[in-house]
Amino acid sequence: MATQRGLDSIDVRGFIPPPELGQALSLADVLIIPSLPEGRMPYVAITKVYDYLAMGRPILAADLPSIREVIENGKNGLLFKAGDAAELKKQLKILASDKNLRKRLKDGAGLRLNDFSWSKRSNKWWNAVNQSS
Repeated sequence: MATQRGLDSIDVRGFIPPPELGQALSLADVLIIPSLPEGRMPYVAITKVYDYLAMGRPILAADLPSIREVIENGKNGLLFKAGDAAELKKQLKILASDKNLRKRLKDGAGLRLNDFSWSKRSNKWWNAVNQSS
């Protein structure tokens, strides 16, 4: 499908066993989250977003509410319209041609990751619970 849509330089892999996943992702230049706006996907926490922030790679992700809560477009990743292969291709070309953008997104991912530490997330949860009581 990637080749048919003119995305020849994308290496699409099938299932990667969990023990091998870290190594496979560490070889990637860009990490992509191509989630579709179907079913519950727009609203569930997509845990790979946090994993990808920690990998220190530029992130290209579908613009869904659950992803937009974590990825700030142009700061720690780039968002594209979910399901839009042409926009995904355009964003990939931008990332491939702009070394400064790739560095800025990588640096921004590291900074954003700090917002999701266990202590910060538990404090946020605790404050929310206490405000509602």
